[in-house]
Amino acid sequence: MKRSMNPRSIWKFTAMALVMAVGFTACNDDDDLQPLDREAEIGVLNLLTDVDAVNVHLDDEKINTSAIQAGVFSTYYTVDAGQNALTVFEAGETDTLASLSHDFKVNESFSAFILGDRDDATLVIASDNLSAPAAGKAKIRFANFAADNDGLELWAGAGETALIDAVDYKSVESYVDVDPAEDVVLRVRGEGSDLVLAELDDVTIQAGKIYTAYVVAEEVEGVETLVLRVFANK
Repeated sequence: MKRSMNPRSIWKFTAMALVMAVGFTACNDDDDLQPLDREAEIGVLNLLTDVDAVNVHLDDEKINTSAIQAGVFSTYYTVDAGQNALTVFEAGETDTLASLSHDFKVNESFSAFILGDRDDATLVIASDNLSAPAAGKAKIRFANFAADNDGLELWAGAGETALIDAVDYKSVESYVDVDPAEDVVLRVRGEGSDLVLAELDDVTIQAGKIYTAYVVAEEVEGVETLVLRVFANK
C-alpha cells in the first residue's frame, strides 16, 4: 500500500533538512577559523656593570636563544602578549637578578633595559614605536640611565636647541624625526646647562633607520664617568 505525504509534512521535512545543512556548514566554518594573533615582541639591552651575559624569561619561558652579552641590544623576540612577568638571570645561574610585570600589548614592540649590578639590578621597560620614519628621515629617542642625573638633554651637531630635552633618570623619551647625517656629534647636557656631560663622535644616522641613544654612568680608569651610546632598534 502506497503512502503519500501531505504538503504540511513535506514542509516540515524540508525545513528540518535545511536546519541540519546550515548547522553542518557552520561547524565546517568554525573548523576553518584561524586563531587571532596574540603576539608582541621584546628586545633586550644588558647594561649590568658586572654581569657579562644574561638570559631572560617571560613568566616561565626563556625567550632568548643565546645569552645576551653586556652592552649588546638583542634581536626582537616574539612572545605571547598580555600582562606577564619579565625576569632576568645571569647566564648559567638560577637566582633572579630582576623581575618586572608589564602589559605587553598585542602587536606592539618593547625594549627591556637591565641596569645596575648583580646585587642591585633593575628593569626599565619602554614601548617602541617602530613605525617607519617620515620620508627621507630617521628616528631617534633618548634614555637617561645615569644615576643621580635628572633632566638630561640630547643635543646633535651644531643645533641651537636640544634635540630631546628634560629626560629624567630611568626614563626613555619618545622618538623624534631627524635628518640623516654622517660624522655627527651627539652630546648630553643637564637641563638648562651649557656643560657637556657626555659626548659621542662620528655618529652616522641613516634615513629610514630607528635609533636609541642612552647615557649611563660607568667607571673609566677608576673614575665614574657618563658615557653616551647609540644602537639601532630597526
